[in-house]
Amino acid sequence: MRVSKSKFTVTSSKQELPITVVNDFNSPVKIKLTTRAINSKVVVRPTEAIEIPAKSKLQVLLPIEVLASGNSSLLTQLTNLDNKPIGFPVYISLKLSVISPVATWITSGAAVVLLIAAIIQSVRRFRRGKHER
Repeated sequence: MRVSKSKFTVTSSKQELPITVVNDFNSPVKIKLTTRAINSKVVVRPTEAIEIPAKSKLQVLLPIEVLASGNSSLLTQLTNLDNKPIGFPVYISLKLSVISPVATWITSGAAVVLLIAAIIQSVRRFRRGKHER
């Protein structure tokens, strides 16, 4: 049993990360994925217990919430249903590039104003060109 090591770039404040869990055993296994963030930039929501078929991989969607941009990591550990560790813990690297909704609205508003100004300028030039003929 193991968690595949991976890196993610997170661009929204709430997201589900696809974490791949591998079962190398010849029988199905019921486990839990225990995860915690190494800093306060990310909040990790708990996941339900999962059953992985024998000799297979399964993607578990791990819900997270980003509180600040920057870098972070998640420490993931597979455990049995009694919370006893299975295998080794794995660090998952995160690059957090979340733009606040306020910044998005300001940027979008500025783009709309710029577009309107360009249209008005084009109409004025077109009219000025007609009158000069």
